[in-house]
Amino acid sequence: MFISKTIFHQTAAIIPAKLIEFLIGIGAGWLSPTLSTLRNSNTGFSLTSEECSWIASLQYMGRAFGPLISFSLLDRIGRKNVLILSSIAVSSVWIIVFFTKSVLVLSIIRLIFGMGVGTFDTAASIYIGENSSPNIRGVFNSILVAFFFLGELLAFVFCTYLEYNTVAIIHAAIGFIIFLLTFLLKETAQFLMLKGKDKQAEQIFFWLRGHESDSKKEFEDIQLYLFEQKSKFSMELLKNAGNRRCLRVALISNILVLCSGFTAINTMFSIAVPSTGTITSNELTVLLGVFQLVSVCMSSYSIDLFGRRPLLLIAAGISIIVHIFTTILYYVEEHIGKLPYFAWLVFVPLTIYCIIFAMVMLPLTFIIRGEILPQNMKALGSSLAVSSSSILAPLDYCSCGQAGTESVRSPREVNDTVTATETQRRQLE
Repeated sequence: MFISKTIFHQTAAIIPAKLIEFLIGIGAGWLSPTLSTLRNSNTGFSLTSEECSWIASLQYMGRAFGPLISFSLLDRIGRKNVLILSSIAVSSVWIIVFFTKSVLVLSIIRLIFGMGVGTFDTAASIYIGENSSPNIRGVFNSILVAFFFLGELLAFVFCTYLEYNTVAIIHAAIGFIIFLLTFLLKETAQFLMLKGKDKQAEQIFFWLRGHESDSKKEFEDIQLYLFEQKSKFSMELLKNAGNRRCLRVALISNILVLCSGFTAINTMFSIAVPSTGTITSNELTVLLGVFQLVSVCMSSYSIDLFGRRPLLLIAAGISIIVHIFTTILYYVEEHIGKLPYFAWLVFVPLTIYCIIFAMVMLPLTFIIRGEILPQNMKALGSSLAVSSSSILAPLDYCSCGQAGTESVRSPREVNDTVTATETQRRQLE
């Protein structure tokens, strides 16, 4: 079976963005085994549990500021240039990692890295949504997430079996190569039309979508819509009830997904899950990375077969059950008595949750933002969604400083999700 020219072109345009996500995955995966190693280090530099929590949470504090950069630049310098800026932020930190090792420097690094992630997250959903056809948009977003977990898995392996400085050199080299490749990104036709560059927009659009009658009609519809909306200030669109609902769904889905526990579990996994006796905690983290990568690859095509709302509801229900069960395990272990095979008893449910997050929850946040937000609200809506969820994410680390335990997630996982608008196959305006 041959890949059509349009799919090939769209894939070529989106691959550089996927590589930035791969770089973000490397940065995210580096933290868990590194904190675990430094927490138990006998080399003269070690971290306390509280310092580990602060360093981990600072990434999400920085991520909250990243969207402010994206919002101010997306409609000025374009989606492509914002993505290039984000790649600089997430790749340059490894030079600092190599030369310095201190709590202050690690904290600053995570803050800078988080700002780059927030900038990327805001721009990537718009870039992919505008440069891909509606029928394969879910596949592209799932592949984007797969690149994240591939990078994370490689970082797990590197940090488990290589020295601290060697890992920094490898990550810096990968970052530099990916930064160069970001110049292959294609600016979106929608942005070019906003800037009055209709001829370039037409060339890019039909290079990506082909010259079929449906593509020509979609191009004309986008032109008409942008012409009608061009003079309107984004905040005026909030007066429309439908637009407010779209923004509310994007905000709620992002907040619920990111605050469901993944930030703490993924970062503190090597600390929260003890060694089994034959397998170290870092090696268990590598195993987690393998399961996450395999699961998200399996979801690439299936995520477009079902509606967004039922998938989100099922994922939320499983997350609640997992967190309740895990909390009970930690409580029994700490207050009643030692459990046999405790490491495996904790590893299995937390891994199940991380698989659900990788397969369903994370891809849907990108897809929903890209599909549901009107054109003039994309920059504002994506920025608010990423920023608000990042501000609340550090709360997940509150219980990790002492014993790495997980607090029970309340039914907020489901609240308001049941009212989420179905966005599958919705045409971007």
